[in-house]
Amino acid sequence: DHGGGDGDAPDVEAGTSVASTDGASLPSASPAATRPAVVDPRDLPLVLVLLGRVGAGKSSTANTLLALPEGCRFDARRSAAAVTGVCQAASTTVGGREVLVLDTPGLGDSDGTLKEVYTEIRRGITELTPAGALLCPLLILSLQGRVTEDDFAMVEALKEHVFGHLMLASTVVAWTHADSLEGGDNMEGYLQNAGERLRSLLAEVKGGYVPMDNRQLSPVDGSAAPQVEAVVRQAEAVGVKCTLCRIRERGYGRKSARRQRQIEAGLIQPKAMPQESGGNCVVA
Repeated sequence: DHGGGDGDAPDVEAGTSVASTDGASLPSASPAATRPAVVDPRDLPLVLVLLGRVGAGKSSTANTLLALPEGCRFDARRSAAAVTGVCQAASTTVGGREVLVLDTPGLGDSDGTLKEVYTEIRRGITELTPAGALLCPLLILSLQGRVTEDDFAMVEALKEHVFGHLMLASTVVAWTHADSLEGGDNMEGYLQNAGERLRSLLAEVKGGYVPMDNRQLSPVDGSAAPQVEAVVRQAEAVGVKCTLCRIRERGYGRKSARRQRQIEAGLIQPKAMPQESGGNCVVA
């Protein structure tokens, strides 16, 4: 299911709480430590972790998902550097399901090292999301440009340093700038011309994809836009409990990238990584 939902669109109660890891004075979301222990993860919020390169449209997508009023929105603007420097979280309700949206720093910002970004993403998940909740990485890709080697490297790095090698099994792709599709083109037509590597990546993404037009206004009756309903429905279907594991220090530079290319070419074998039970995160 790649598009909007069927039937009546659920009600959305916009942005009831917002928080960030730097203690910014947005209306505060409840941290994991203040929530009572709940056995059933479906009694906890569905967590959407927005991930992408600088300029892909993460913060705009977060604002679309949350339908936040003016003055409470995440900062979203065109910039060569990351607009979001620390993780920010906000909650909403879609069709009676509480959803927590975690916006993360953009990857590829020259002002910060990759190690710092991965550390901040891990900290945001640990501090701003309730333990045991279902979590779905929401990978943000833009239709305004080609998916490049940098995008593929970003996914591999997120697997290695944050989520583990099963990351894509619980991921949904959000394609931003859906309004840029020309004429009668749709996503299916766009992907027919995609390269083999992109098609292979998308085949691993078990949550499918949703085209997002972040210029669309929320329905005036307070219901969820079809694109928002689709993201939540598809994320709910593949989300898993994820407990981030302690990591060993490992290279983040050229040597690490070269090793990854050697592994992909079959020249060397990756080291076996033990799988944590009950989630998709591994010791990186």
